[in-house]
Amino acid sequence: MNYFVLVVAAIIVIVAIGAVYYISVPAAPQQAHQPQPTTTPQQNAGQQTTTIAQSRTNQSSSSVQQSVYNKLSIGQVSTYPQADIKLVNISQVNGQAEATLNISSGQYSRIGVIGERQYIAMGQSGGPYILVDQVNQSGGWITLNFSYGAMPSGFSAAQSSGQAGNSSGGSSAQGQSYSGAPGNLPACGSATMLSTTPLSTSNYTSIVPMGWVSPGGHVFPSDHIYFQIAQQGSSTTPNVTVVSPGNITIYEIDAKTYSSGVSDYSIYFAQCSNVTFFMHHVESLNPKLLANLTKSKAQGCTNTTINGATQYSCQYSLDIKMKTGEKIGTIGGFQGAAEALDLGANDYRITPLAYANQSRYRDLQLHAACPIDYFNQSEQQFLYGRIGLFGVTRTAQPLCGTPEQDAVGTAQGNWFPKGIQNPYTNEGPLISLIHDNLITTEDVFSTGDAAAISGFSGVTEYFMPQSSGYVNRDFGSVATGHTYCYDSLSGNYNGTQTAYSSFPGIVLLRLADSNTLQIEYQNSNSCGSGPWNFTSASVYFYR
Repeated sequence: MNYFVLVVAAIIVIVAIGAVYYISVPAAPQQAHQPQPTTTPQQNAGQQTTTIAQSRTNQSSSSVQQSVYNKLSIGQVSTYPQADIKLVNISQVNGQAEATLNISSGQYSRIGVIGERQYIAMGQSGGPYILVDQVNQSGGWITLNFSYGAMPSGFSAAQSSGQAGNSSGGSSAQGQSYSGAPGNLPACGSATMLSTTPLSTSNYTSIVPMGWVSPGGHVFPSDHIYFQIAQQGSSTTPNVTVVSPGNITIYEIDAKTYSSGVSDYSIYFAQCSNVTFFMHHVESLNPKLLANLTKSKAQGCTNTTINGATQYSCQYSLDIKMKTGEKIGTIGGFQGAAEALDLGANDYRITPLAYANQSRYRDLQLHAACPIDYFNQSEQQFLYGRIGLFGVTRTAQPLCGTPEQDAVGTAQGNWFPKGIQNPYTNEGPLISLIHDNLITTEDVFSTGDAAAISGFSGVTEYFMPQSSGYVNRDFGSVATGHTYCYDSLSGNYNGTQTAYSSFPGIVLLRLADSNTLQIEYQNSNSCGSGPWNFTSASVYFYR
């Protein structure tokens, strides 16, 4: 009987302790079934850190096992046996929350995580990995799980890359990948990565350098080169084969299908983890790639309508080895087919491009590089010799062109309307005031088809800039506080000096401050000698 009383009393005590603990310890904010870790404040390089005691245990690496659950706030550094992780920033990009993480191995990763969980490889093949569960933009925190072993199928891996302490956002131009190279690839060395061109030399006429503009697809200067396979305006382009330019790993394919039945594929590939490449406008895939695509899980699918045409897009995370010269697919061969194959490179070892406001751009755009420079020396020499378009060649350095032309304190470069943070998916509302990518002594107004400049949207208009005065002044020497006027604009096609159309009217510019541009189109014959006055139709753009 006494034993029975003691047992009952013990049970009551245990229940009471449990009740008190339940009341006093809050549940995990996102997943109540996940245990909250024990935390111990420590100091790391002068910063307050949080050590997760259970973060690394002797778990098997043969399978993924969720270990801890951590809610990390902006500015907070958490210390783990494998790495210190700091949440640098959370921002909104195209309606998605994005988190920037610094990792103590001298790398950082920027990821978008609304609607898709993502793993970040922490520098080891086979794990460990960080599984990003949630980003809270308004609250300023990120929820992480720490996992081990091979990544589950159906998840994209964001390879940490770049320089420690870079808290700026990254960019990608339209159609670029969210995920980086797979974590199982080695770090890049000095060896040549590419050894043959993706198109046979007889199948393209020239190579258009980076910096091309063509509203609506490229209001901002393009971050890739173009292998031109047909003259602009041809009704039918030749059907040509696209091959692997080296021994590569294809880690992602983005597939677009249009209501017309046409398919368009973007291929993302690498040889190593720090340098990635992409091709746009591959219009058919070889059976090997198509079979892998069919059995893979689609991610990030969207269905949009642009100019009355419906476009269905999906991304596929893959791991496909291709040998040099192996067929990837084809481009062209039907009316309305692409006229060029795009080829781009992103090198996370180089200094980020000096955009006036780097926080507007993704890592991909900040680390855009000339893909020609990654071919062997003989191929480089040959490819640089084919830079140009329609007989017009680029002579200014760098010969490959550049996507970045921002000149702080002047009008030159990229400009955003209020309310638009980045150029990732829609360049329609944007404008750029730049030099032509072939004849760099010629200036270009490039305005998106949705730019809020009445009478001056969706155009590329060229003029020969002046080094003094207030009429047709070079964008790079426009000074704050003055009103400038531009006339005699024409739709010259990359410096051919053939005016396809003379644009009527004038454009007024004023740099209110280094980050604010006022612009207006007016229906006048010429600038005359001034002065010029803005009206209520003028609009503002920002760095």
